Amino acid sequence: MRKLDRLPLPALIFCASLFVYLLTLCPTVYVGDSAEFITTALTLGINHPTGYPLYTLLSRFFVVILPFLPPAFAVNLLSAIATALTASCIYHILELLTSRRVVAAVGSLLLAFSQTLWSRATVAEVYTLNSLFITLAILFTLRWSFRGETRYIVLAAFVTGLGLSQHITGALVAFCLLLFVMLSEPRILVDRKRLPLLAGSFLVGLSVYGYLPIRSAADPPLDWGDPETLSRLFDHLLPTGGQGIQRLFAAAQEGRIEWLAGQALAEEFWYFGALAVLGILAAARRWKLLVFLLSVIATNVVFTITRQLPLHADFDAYFLPAYIVMVILIGMAFSSFLAWLERVSNRYRSLPSARLVSILLLLLPAAVLLTNYSRNDKSDHYFGYDFGTNLLRPAEKQAIIFTVGDEQLFLGWYFRFVEKERPDVTVIDTRLLGAPWQNLREVEQELSVPMGKAATSEQRAQEIVRAYMGKRPIYFTHRLPWEFLLRDYDRVHTGMLIELLPQGTDVDYRPTNFTFHEGWGSRFLDERCKLLVDFYPKEYLDNAQFWLNRGNIPAAQNEVNGFFSFPFKKKEDLTSAYLAQSLILGKEERIAEAVAYADSALALNPADWRGYEYRGNFLFIMRDSLRAVDDWRRSLEFNPDNLHVRRNLEELLRVQRMRALVSPPRTRQR
Repeated sequence: MRKLDRLPLPALIFCASLFVYLLTLCPTVYVGDSAEFITTALTLGINHPTGYPLYTLLSRFFVVILPFLPPAFAVNLLSAIATALTASCIYHILELLTSRRVVAAVGSLLLAFSQTLWSRATVAEVYTLNSLFITLAILFTLRWSFRGETRYIVLAAFVTGLGLSQHITGALVAFCLLLFVMLSEPRILVDRKRLPLLAGSFLVGLSVYGYLPIRSAADPPLDWGDPETLSRLFDHLLPTGGQGIQRLFAAAQEGRIEWLAGQALAEEFWYFGALAVLGILAAARRWKLLVFLLSVIATNVVFTITRQLPLHADFDAYFLPAYIVMVILIGMAFSSFLAWLERVSNRYRSLPSARLVSILLLLLPAAVLLTNYSRNDKSDHYFGYDFGTNLLRPAEKQAIIFTVGDEQLFLGWYFRFVEKERPDVTVIDTRLLGAPWQNLREVEQELSVPMGKAATSEQRAQEIVRAYMGKRPIYFTHRLPWEFLLRDYDRVHTGMLIELLPQGTDVDYRPTNFTFHEGWGSRFLDERCKLLVDFYPKEYLDNAQFWLNRGNIPAAQNEVNGFFSFPFKKKEDLTSAYLAQSLILGKEERIAEAVAYADSALALNPADWRGYEYRGNFLFIMRDSLRAVDDWRRSLEFNPDNLHVRRNLEELLRVQRMRALVSPPRTRQR
């Protein structure tokens, strides 16, 4: 133990954490907001609300000082370093609270190798820097509380101001820290000497937000929200986007609390998360500290589970402040256990010594490391890069691509401004077309399309399509129910895109040609990747149906074959693939095989009305009218509005009744 006391443990923890992060670091762009953050680092642009100015400046710094690295790798490296520093800060916090270096080391490594924080340490994400400033603010505030030195509370105010530029969850922690300061020393709020110093330090840290209007005035390529004016800056900084507090707290809470309980207590730190409950008991004597820690968890949990945030997005990362506090509580539980063991082992020699148990505790982070390694190993994870490549692959030169959602938009920006692979392509998000601030500099300047009185997304998109139809290829990533698209144009499926063409245009089949880095199909895919990976099989099926409708059977079969060769398939997609294959076989007059594929589809989903309709059609061709009638009736049970099936059934029953009327009655032979 004396040798352990002489080791520079904070530095060792930083190096050990960083080493693991480097082993698992994503080599390129990832999914989610990663593409946007890397692009704004290179272009010094404005990110989506709340702008994240400090992250933009620091990531830009990393790109500049590491010119020999790809920009994506350099920005990913910033996340790794910030997370390793966060682990070191947790060490200092636990050493301050417990005076036990082993406990501090165990707790810091538990956080370093925890599931959620590690997953963000290997990609370009703001949550890592946010976690660093949260732990720094807690550390400086606790040092002020223990030592009474003003410099620490001033530093806490400064890093709190900086932290507010990272994420809204940092603001919740700031309120909890203010509560702790008021409980510890209420007079500080009326201290004429210290209060201005604290306020000034906080505002200096917060002043990094000045980057937003200053840089926006320079009209960078990425200028989300155009926050040049005070009103637009205010809207950009608020998490509600200026649409009212009800938008912030309007999410359905069903399933979220159960998800959090399972994640926090059994998965985040393996099964050691449950020890945080014992930490509450261990911290009971320090009631002010306990109030602070529990207030962080409570505000963080209530805010996150009620926020309009899909479970598949960054829902898990919003709980990082709560996980940080949980590690502190786990460390306090370990410390109380060791103190109890020291007292008891002096009486009972048969019990293991506290020193031996302390060494054994170091095995706990190793267990968490091994448990979470495979799911956080992104060392050869090219899913995001491949998705962007496949998205843009079908687009012809000078294409205009209308996207729906962040994933396609951000990756389009990344390949245009960072990789510079498709600088000719203009990517426009249909959601932003209707934004009040979005005069669409990209549209009005780059495309030279005056919006005039067009106000809605549909109207603005229609102006662009009218201006460039026949001049530049126009694509959509989704089938939108806009009237002008359905009325005035043909839509041709090609890969992940839908090309817009004048009505009556003859088109040749262009096979879907997705390309992937080797081995990606065997990698762990998180929730955002799972959401995107579903695009691939659906594109195969949509393209197959498109060419089926056009009577191009070989093209449809080629797309279905692509679906079956794809490694990830959902049950509902497999059902649709079986039905598409049955239609193809029916067109080729291989009726018995078509029935078999319809049977396979219904075995997967007995409630699929299409399966009963298709099988009924094939059975009718095979002159099995009784079974055909049964299938059509079952189809109508699940989809009563299917007029085609209803007409088939009525016509068949009418014919059967007429045959019964004209057919002579059978005489019984004796």
